[in-house]
Amino acid sequence: MSASAKVVRRLSRSAKVRRVRNMYRRVAGRPTTPTVRTPSPAPGSLPITSFRLIAVCCSFAEEDIIEATVRHAFAQGCDEFLLIDNRSPDSTIELAVAAGAEFVGYLDMDVHRESVRIEAINDVVRHRVVENPHVWWMLIDTDEFPVGPDGTTVREHLKTLRPEHQVVGSTFFNHYPTKRPANIPGIHPIECQPDGEKELFRYCSLGHYKHPLIRRDHGGSALEFGRGAHLPKGHRGQWPEARFGIVTHHFQFRAEADTRRRMDLMRSRVDRHRPVSRRMEVVDAVYAGRWESVQLRRSRLGNRPVKLVPVPLWQPSPERRLYVAASLVSPKRVARWIRKTWK
Repeated sequence: MSASAKVVRRLSRSAKVRRVRNMYRRVAGRPTTPTVRTPSPAPGSLPITSFRLIAVCCSFAEEDIIEATVRHAFAQGCDEFLLIDNRSPDSTIELAVAAGAEFVGYLDMDVHRESVRIEAINDVVRHRVVENPHVWWMLIDTDEFPVGPDGTTVREHLKTLRPEHQVVGSTFFNHYPTKRPANIPGIHPIECQPDGEKELFRYCSLGHYKHPLIRRDHGGSALEFGRGAHLPKGHRGQWPEARFGIVTHHFQFRAEADTRRRMDLMRSRVDRHRPVSRRMEVVDAVYAGRWESVQLRRSRLGNRPVKLVPVPLWQPSPERRLYVAASLVSPKRVARWIRKTWK
């Protein structure tokens, strides 16, 4: 079987499964997974290889990890790293600036409200003056470390996307401390936390948990981030997303003393429905290694205990390789399949 036939067969199977699953959800009165409509390549269109890649981040008491976050972003090809801080009582801002970040302002919230945080981030995106007509914005949390698929950097992956693709999603891997030390400030946390599990909850039909990358062009559509960067703002179930996204490694539990210190600071700022509150409930089990009691993974069947496996930084993507190979062998056939399946 040719590479072109393999990728068509594999992607067609996933489309059928999604249609059947959404049918049952509609019957049961459950929300369906938004169906992403991947734009077909326009005749003669070429990937945009000249652009600015700017990371934007909102922090609070993250001095134990902020240096590694900023350095990792630049290693992934970012041209700038913009930091918004919620009046951290520690040296988060100083360490971030020393690592190369630009501090752009404070966010004053006594109680965490995601709508306020995301509006402050979108305000920075709207008013930032950039000379390059094409700007990719990457929204990350301080404990998130994105990489490109199949051993590439984020910038290298973006250079392969055509102008029709303005949103890039991400699969997530949650890492947990299984050895000591659990984190060393300034060092990439995956060196201390190699074990984790894939986040199964997804917000789109392509299997992405977040959509942290949007492209804004001069005179083009003004995309903005939605709450938690899970979906683009005002998406209405459709957005111009690339089929293959990036991979994000999430390190929510670091050194025990630092984690408990931050949770004590956050305790009065969050309500019991927030993800941070769920982490507070299982922090004792995490550092005691009682993984059967750590139930943070969300699914439509309820919470389940975590199941840890080694998670390398670079995730292979055989489906992406097949897709690229098929495009090289028979691009017209792949384009016809995309128009038939995703429209």
